[in-house]
Amino acid sequence: MAPSLVTIDALEPLDKIFEVIDRDGGVIVSNFLSPELLSECVAAIEPHFSVRKLYTSTSTHDELGEDFFPEGSQRVYGLLAKMPEKIVKIMRLPENGLADILASDEFSSYTGDKLVPQKSGYVLASTAALRLVPGAKPQPLHRDQIAYQTRPDPSNPLFTPIFGCLIAGSKCTYKNGATAVIPGSHLWGADRILKLEECTYAEMEPGSALFTLGSTYHAAGENKCDRSDPDALRTLFACFAQRDYYRLDQDEVLSTPIEIARTLPDDILRLAGYYKAVSGVGYVEDHQNPVEFMQKEEKGIGKFGPAGDKPMVSFMLRENYDAHVAPLEMYSDVKYGHLEDPDHWIRLIRLEPSSSESTSEPDRPDLLVCNIEEYIRGDSQPYTALSYVWESPDSPKRLVSIDGTTIDVSSTVENALRRLRFRKKPRWLWVDQLCINQADEVEKSHQVHQMHHIYREADQVIAWLGNGNESSDLICRLMRDTGRALRSNDLEALRKLYSGEEEEGSIDIEAAKMAFHEFCQRRYWQRLWIMQEFAVGRRVAIACGGWIVKYDLIEQTLDASNLVPRRAQKKPVDGVETLIRNLGYVYSTPLNSYVYSLFTRRWHYVYTPDGEKPRGQPLLRVVAVSLTLETDYNVVHATDPRDRIFALLNLAGDRGHFDLFPDYSMTVEEVYRETACKILEQGTIDVLMYCQRPRKLATLPSWVPDWSMDVLHPNAQAPWDTPFKASGTYAAIPKFPHFDTATFEGCYVDKVQEIGATWDPNWLKPINRTAVSQWLKSIRGFCDSSPRIRVGEERLDAARIGILDGTTWFSTVPYPGWGAQCAEDVENLQRLETEGGDKSEDASSTEDSFYASALMRMHTRRAFMTSTGFVGVGPLDMQPGDEVCILLGGKVPYLLRAQGDESYELVGEAYVHGIMHGELFKGGPRNLRNFDVK
Repeated sequence: MAPSLVTIDALEPLDKIFEVIDRDGGVIVSNFLSPELLSECVAAIEPHFSVRKLYTSTSTHDELGEDFFPEGSQRVYGLLAKMPEKIVKIMRLPENGLADILASDEFSSYTGDKLVPQKSGYVLASTAALRLVPGAKPQPLHRDQIAYQTRPDPSNPLFTPIFGCLIAGSKCTYKNGATAVIPGSHLWGADRILKLEECTYAEMEPGSALFTLGSTYHAAGENKCDRSDPDALRTLFACFAQRDYYRLDQDEVLSTPIEIARTLPDDILRLAGYYKAVSGVGYVEDHQNPVEFMQKEEKGIGKFGPAGDKPMVSFMLRENYDAHVAPLEMYSDVKYGHLEDPDHWIRLIRLEPSSSESTSEPDRPDLLVCNIEEYIRGDSQPYTALSYVWESPDSPKRLVSIDGTTIDVSSTVENALRRLRFRKKPRWLWVDQLCINQADEVEKSHQVHQMHHIYREADQVIAWLGNGNESSDLICRLMRDTGRALRSNDLEALRKLYSGEEEEGSIDIEAAKMAFHEFCQRRYWQRLWIMQEFAVGRRVAIACGGWIVKYDLIEQTLDASNLVPRRAQKKPVDGVETLIRNLGYVYSTPLNSYVYSLFTRRWHYVYTPDGEKPRGQPLLRVVAVSLTLETDYNVVHATDPRDRIFALLNLAGDRGHFDLFPDYSMTVEEVYRETACKILEQGTIDVLMYCQRPRKLATLPSWVPDWSMDVLHPNAQAPWDTPFKASGTYAAIPKFPHFDTATFEGCYVDKVQEIGATWDPNWLKPINRTAVSQWLKSIRGFCDSSPRIRVGEERLDAARIGILDGTTWFSTVPYPGWGAQCAEDVENLQRLETEGGDKSEDASSTEDSFYASALMRMHTRRAFMTSTGFVGVGPLDMQPGDEVCILLGGKVPYLLRAQGDESYELVGEAYVHGIMHGELFKGGPRNLRNFDVK
């Protein structure tokens, strides 16, 4: 059965509406238009419908094919000109703030040597009134973004050129042609075949609105009503927003008479395209806004004439355009030979030496000369393996010579080869773009399977960050010098380097901090596949522009603020406090987790405890540490969501347990389900901690983590760190009777009776003390009314529950007096809130509080109390009636939601005060039963 569309009231926060769109690709917002405004819109459009002809079976849409406009439908376009006051009111509704989220981009780009932040805007793409009369035929399912020639990107499903809002002007039912939608289809690739049974229908009351992404499949339904049916006519008002750097779908500037345009308020003119985009596109004449010309009275091409005059427009015919464009010469592809055994043979490129004295200028005109050679892996020339970021297919290309044939390669690869080329002797390198036949899928699968061996056996791995600039030169030199000073234990040299004073040899602290921020900002660190390449190499160096810095020097630099205090105890040096402070300052940035995570992953792989075979941690730990968000929102990227498992597989010590991987014939859902099954079969029940909502993959069973989404760290700490043992020493292996079902053995604890306040802090902002107060007040209220909380202990237990007994910060069982310490810190926080203000010392006190730190590590939590008085904390979307259960082998309780077929849906992990340390199992497990979770 197709998943249904979620309906949310217009009064709900935009974030909640956005979460559903993120997951489903669409949402129905009820009460979007007031009855009064809706009546005005209907009255204003009826005269226009009365003079519009119905589309017939011969109607076509040149770009989208025959019958795109269904027979029996009516469309009235350009509503800004036909009902301007009503469109103004609609576009100013708060819910249209979604367009700012979904149809705009934030990015930065260099202009000269300055990194300039920009945020694109959005404009009205088109407006229309859409009507289906009885007998109207269904429209073919389609994606609106097809008009922009935009292919869907399953790894970034929210990126779409256009965002639609369909407002119900009448009752919309399945019978009268309610819009057909396939929820979750925004996550599909371009080759996914559509099935009609996957559709659901946006049945709406008048005034409700259907919001959809341009990447979501939808279509007008079929009107099966009789003309006598009171709901025979189905009417929608459509408003589409688009990213302002795309060509307008409908040009409101040209279709709105100038006398009406001159009466419109400025914010609506901006939406309608009378202003340039932030990038400058859309200008008139000498880079001026169209709105400036709208007020001019002189006639002329490119200018608006007096009121009533039409602007002059010229078109370039497609035939004329094609006739004057010569086809680009396509350079020959590499002529690859067949690898004798693609599981054990590899290709290397022999990069011939430079003919010049310089190897560090990437723009030199001489052609790089390479030859391809084949070797048995392990019996080859010593080679360097290149780790780098692939560019998009339409990115700039450079020419190189391969086996005597000139071909084009990405500029990234050409720049790296030019920098790594020796002056007087050849150099052997492994570069996946050149050493794997990218056109041979079978070879590619074999080569990908052995890629960790290729990087592991390389003489050196070079992490190529890209071309350099003044900033990268500064930070590379600084990290090299810092690492060398630490390696030789020269604290005096370090003190001088980071003194921040006008002392010879001292750096500019602010410039160094900015340089490190830009270093962390480079795309290399954000690519998932480089984790394997970076981790397994025997010797790794980081290259950027003309600099190559050894891994161990940068590793010591990043750990300097920890190393220096210990070494200073044995070797005192003046000014060590300033040194430590400046080290911490320079290397702190919201982006540093990208770099630290990569270095940590390499450390875990290389420094395997003695006797532990094979190398690496369990896959769950590798995936969780690499992908989950801790205290920031820095997400690593992979184009294919399956690679969020496959790219990390060879870093795991238990990779042999996942014998089906990598297999690119499997769907994303199959890969994630197989991963969860294998982990559960190992007895790690708490993989369920990573099953979070809302999910991107709507068809994934609730017991399978959706690694394609932004997964946050578990609130109770990771399974290997938490001190909790809710099921004591008892364990059981789940069974899998059906593809979508996992059967867990466990015990029912209680049912949620009442839910309270929520706690979901923004990790990048200071703690919200008002929200803290509301959170703790809600929990204290539950404790005061609970028969399970001992009289006189309410204040202490409420403080403990508020931070899940501190395990968000500490990995130990609470000690005597812990409750009193928590309660005291709570009172200090509440005192600061009561006294008020924004004083810096108050903010500092809050930040230094262990309780505030523990709170800020939490996320997406809601307080609750059960029928018998257990007080706890669960997921945001928990509901009264959800069941608290302990699954054997689980370290925390889980909330399950009963379904109609005696099965359950997993809601998420929970903290339940009084049962977290196996208290319910001290006399042995009782009343055990099976839970079928789908």
